[in-house]
Amino acid sequence: MTRIADDPHAAALELAEEVASKSPHAVRYGKKLLNEVYGSTSEKSLALEEELQRKLIGSPNQIAAVTAAMTKEPAEFADPEG
Repeated sequence: MTRIADDPHAAALELAEEVASKSPHAVRYGKKLLNEVYGSTSEKSLALEEELQRKLIGSPNQIAAVTAAMTKEPAEFADPEG
């Protein structure tokens, strides 16, 4: 994602806060997907994406994210490593 900002430090903090408000599972899986499929084939990329999506859908953190979006309340996520 590309952004233009007058204050790059403030923009970086804003982006960090946005990422931190997301499900830790989704953030970690997104990072894993990018790291593992960079330069890979479409087939391998899509297979890993499917695998990770299947793990996320219906998980407590995914349900918390959907509930938060519907109620306009902040989500309370469980840390998968905590």
